[in-house]
Amino acid sequence: MIELYARQFEIGGPDLPTGRKGRIFTKVCASSAPTRKKLAEQLGIRPATMSEITLELINDGLVLEARPGRNLHKGRPEIILRPNADRLVAIVCYLVSHTVHCALVNLAGETLYNSQFEALADQTDNEAFLSAISNLCAGCLDQVPNGSTLAGIALSLPGIVDEVTGFWRYSSHWPKLRNLDLSSLTERLDSTVTVSKNLKCELHARRSRGNHQTSESLLMLHWGFGIGAAFAHRGSTFAAESRGFGEVGHTCVDSTSTALCKCGMTGCVEAEAGIWAIAERMKGQDIPEDEWQFEQFLRDNPDLDIWERPVKLMALTLRNLCLTLSPDQCIITGPFAQSEPIFSRLVKCFEENLPTRSLVVGENRTKLRAGRAGTQDEIVGAASTVFQPAINLLCRD
Repeated sequence: MIELYARQFEIGGPDLPTGRKGRIFTKVCASSAPTRKKLAEQLGIRPATMSEITLELINDGLVLEARPGRNLHKGRPEIILRPNADRLVAIVCYLVSHTVHCALVNLAGETLYNSQFEALADQTDNEAFLSAISNLCAGCLDQVPNGSTLAGIALSLPGIVDEVTGFWRYSSHWPKLRNLDLSSLTERLDSTVTVSKNLKCELHARRSRGNHQTSESLLMLHWGFGIGAAFAHRGSTFAAESRGFGEVGHTCVDSTSTALCKCGMTGCVEAEAGIWAIAERMKGQDIPEDEWQFEQFLRDNPDLDIWERPVKLMALTLRNLCLTLSPDQCIITGPFAQSEPIFSRLVKCFEENLPTRSLVVGENRTKLRAGRAGTQDEIVGAASTVFQPAINLLCRD
């Protein structure tokens, strides 16, 4: 739990609570068996001041006291401090294929309650989606534990997401949803609501969990039903605004391509390399569009000749991304990255397209590595968007 506080919720990163109260709470979260005395020595704060501020944190419900299980020293044992995981809870709404999920989570990343709704994505319009989300969130609100405060509701969504205005512009999985204003949920549910791109949420938590250096730039690319990316640089994850930052699936690396994309453009990488496009092109071969099922399909059909065109397009896409953003490393998720033959071929094509002999590249070529898409990371990253301001508010001096 301490690790979740100190890393996954970015308490040790750019959103560090400010002031002495915030510093002490952060130290409680990041330390093993902290006591008032230890914290005062580590932070250079007078013992009397430490006791006063610690009492405030205890009265605020952010910190709990506990006696050590075993006292190896003479005298009265010191009281150990620990963060109260249930002081704040959040509702996280996220999508897995065509299923809408709502999870009630606490500060430790534990799911206290979960509900879901199987939607007909190709028939679901704006109002139907809002109704589904509202009903699921209402069920989670009824499960908030006594003594816990709801920090807010966090929506983590695929496709083009405007995080500033709260609009969900477009997603290939949900063709009837267009320019959906999710800010109206604030009034419907009487709660703070944040809207984030799912890949950004996942990268936010993945970067913290992996303990990446804040100076390191990290690119995450998902290659699955659709194709998208998220990017973190110097400790900050880039925000998704109305023009769809990270929608690399809609870039073009072959001007002769006539493939029509669901977005309305021609020649998009996704229109040839996305699972939905492959399934349309190879009709009659029973290709599943669900990413987990497609992963198994790849295991059963490892013939590289079938996937050569998508692999080459993705290698060129990665070349352009890496030359533009200069990430130290790139994590590739999705079913294609789980296939060792396909991923190895992708790395080889990428290195051929971005040779170290080039004066532009040199020896600092971006490292590619395969990763598995993580729902838990997505939940933690989304929850942090409402936990961080709530913690900052409670930690004001």
